[in-house]
Amino acid sequence: MQTDIFLISGMVCAACGQTVEKAVQKLIGVQKAQVNLANNQLLVVYDTDKLTTEAIILAVVQSGYQAKLLNEEDDNHQLQQKQQEELLKNYQQHFIISALLSIPVVYLAMAEMFAWPLPLWVTASYSPLIYTSVQFVLSTLVLISNHAFYTAGLKALIKRHPNMDSLIALGTGGAYLSSIWTTILIFKGQHHLTMSLYYEATVVVLSLVLLGRFLEQKAKGKTSQAVMQLLDLAPKKARLVTDEAEVLVDVATLKVGDIIRVLPGEKIPVDGIVICGQSQVDEAMLTGESQPVLKQAQSKVYAATLNQTGSFEFKATKVGQQTLLAELVRLVEQAQSTKAPLARLADKIAYFFVPGIILLAFLTGLAWLVIGHQSLTFCLKIMLGILVIACPCALGLATPTAIMVGIGQGAKKAILFKNGEALEKLCHVQKVCLDKTGTITQGNFKVVANKTLGGFSKKLALQLAASAEQNSEHPIAQALIKEAKKQSLPLLASDNFEALVGKGISCQIEQKEVLIGNQRLLEEFFVDVSDAKELTSQMQSPIYLALNKQLVAIFEISDALKEDSKQAILNLQKLGLEVVMLTGDNRKVAAQIAQQVNITEVYSEVTPKKKAQIIQKLQRRDSVLMVGDGINDALALSQADVGIAIGSGTDIALESAQIILQRNSLTDVVKAVKLSQATVKNIKENLFWAFIYNLLGIPIAMGGLYLFGGPLLNPMIGAGAMSLSSLCVVLNALRLRFKKI
Repeated sequence: MQTDIFLISGMVCAACGQTVEKAVQKLIGVQKAQVNLANNQLLVVYDTDKLTTEAIILAVVQSGYQAKLLNEEDDNHQLQQKQQEELLKNYQQHFIISALLSIPVVYLAMAEMFAWPLPLWVTASYSPLIYTSVQFVLSTLVLISNHAFYTAGLKALIKRHPNMDSLIALGTGGAYLSSIWTTILIFKGQHHLTMSLYYEATVVVLSLVLLGRFLEQKAKGKTSQAVMQLLDLAPKKARLVTDEAEVLVDVATLKVGDIIRVLPGEKIPVDGIVICGQSQVDEAMLTGESQPVLKQAQSKVYAATLNQTGSFEFKATKVGQQTLLAELVRLVEQAQSTKAPLARLADKIAYFFVPGIILLAFLTGLAWLVIGHQSLTFCLKIMLGILVIACPCALGLATPTAIMVGIGQGAKKAILFKNGEALEKLCHVQKVCLDKTGTITQGNFKVVANKTLGGFSKKLALQLAASAEQNSEHPIAQALIKEAKKQSLPLLASDNFEALVGKGISCQIEQKEVLIGNQRLLEEFFVDVSDAKELTSQMQSPIYLALNKQLVAIFEISDALKEDSKQAILNLQKLGLEVVMLTGDNRKVAAQIAQQVNITEVYSEVTPKKKAQIIQKLQRRDSVLMVGDGINDALALSQADVGIAIGSGTDIALESAQIILQRNSLTDVVKAVKLSQATVKNIKENLFWAFIYNLLGIPIAMGGLYLFGGPLLNPMIGAGAMSLSSLCVVLNALRLRFKKI
């Protein structure tokens, strides 16, 4: 399966997004299609053997919109920014033209009513034909200027996928055509009908809709500000070192293999490996770590990180869209394009909303005409009011705007959400399962004891243990290797290496069978460990070494708590979450660590499979969050309702998790939970205001107040309220940018 993101043009409301989604979901080979109205993007997961990107674009075009594939070679951010700038410019220009033409129309229509000064030759009383003609000409120019509403809206209506433009086209178009008919009657001598014209309502509605869309688009642009800030971190120039000289060039021209010099205070332009010199580099923007990192020969450096003290040269290994920064931006953008479960309710309503409103407007007008015995003009005003006040835009924007801002804020704090679903589901977790090694503890093991049996050489035991572990990435393996190097013990070649996850390692060294791991490993290979009971009674974490199925040595490995683990766990508990420890370590070590961090529910000596089974059992009662960093956590991370991988973890752990913490800190788990809670609260606020607006506004437009002696809703007020509702939803989502987590 492949995941691609497309930039969609022409969408104006949630109904548009639903139309695009339905069109793409019908294609054979599509697993998932999701539209994000907030950033005008379509995310598609599909089978490349059954479907091409061209077919997806064609389906979008046939549904009435335009699509462009956002790929790694293009500057996607620039494309999106260009689209946004074009939309803003378009809305601004059309609003200015419409407003300038609408002002005299409104003034003419209202002047005699409010006794405003007006020349006699243009008043309705003395010159009804001139009065009507001026309004007709100016209003016609406004409609011509905004013909896109009618071409797009009627086209969507014909395709049986009406959208917000359809409502505006029907509402203002109906009022305009009614006014033209009245104009004809006025020219035929029925001058008393001059007060039955709706030209001013038509032009003001169009102007207010344009103003609303301009303000909404401007606010929507700020929802992706976090991504823009990430991209802006990268420098634009680099010092390219050639055989002849050192040249200042554009970063975009750099290629893999180029040699680049970085001076103190400069940002690193691309990813690479240091070849000479050394310096301290601030990598906080990528990892969140405040302490600078020493870089010397063979050290990896990353684009947009800040060089502090010295100068060095490095060879470029990744440029352009292949850098770590670009990958992080893609991850954030892809996550922002996904939907949260809360969006499904709004989507279902939005799909039927516009057709329902059109039908409701028609039936209400008919009811007032037939049952209420009202005039055709009265019924037209009712229908126009319903059409323009209805707003599916607010429903469509309620969830994606909050998700975009929330995920963007997470990225700024080195918390990467892979999708909107993870951001929402994290809010509902009740139980947090923590791996011990590398999650609660530092994962920086040290060999604190080396005890042998039967007079076996301690140096040989350490040499065999380190040699067996040299192909392993496990922290315990690294501790043994580090200790062997410290004692200048050369590593021996090993054969038939096999890592037994959750137990240890088996291999052959100099034609001898070597086993190193926990007690379960030795028991599986029928190695007698009874002689070791006395030696291990005081050990926290014993690691056994057996040679030809004979126990020869025991190593004690220690691991210290992370500085923030105790406080982070306390903060999780203060949030009302139950914290559980899952570890493959022995009961004694697990109990000691659990006591230090005030965890009462502990599962020790568990295999990776057992971890997943425990989580499955816990899920019968609670929603479960799993936090881990190693290969042995991958199953558990996948099984949990939400999986969080510590950024220093293994690739498989990072792949299995839905959320990645770039810092190796449990404090960020607390931040992630709080950010999720704030985002979901914001979504619910948005949905409430979107629903309540329509629940109150539509009945008023139907004549609800008029039935009880109140006024009839002026369509111009309805149009203003409609535009304001969408803007309010976006502005409410933007409040998340100032939320302290």
